[in-house]
Amino acid sequence: MIRYSKEERTRILQTYIRTMSITEVQRHYRIHLKTRISPSKNTIKSLYRKFADIGNVKDKPRSGRKKSIRTQDVIERVA
Repeated sequence: MIRYSKEERTRILQTYIRTMSITEVQRHYRIHLKTRISPSKNTIKSLYRKFADIGNVKDKPRSGRKKSIRTQDVIERVA
């Protein structure tokens, strides 16, 4: 699965809101980024739903262990 940047997600959403056409979004994406790959129908629809529900296109925080902080103080306490 492709991970789109915040700017790419914003552009995809803006194009979809302006045209309300998944085909146009895919065409616009391919032309402007000069690529053969374009966002899927499900990606476009889920971005639109997410924006309608929470008002932005940011990624949700990732689950899992938080990164630890490596400072000199922490290193000395552990050693």
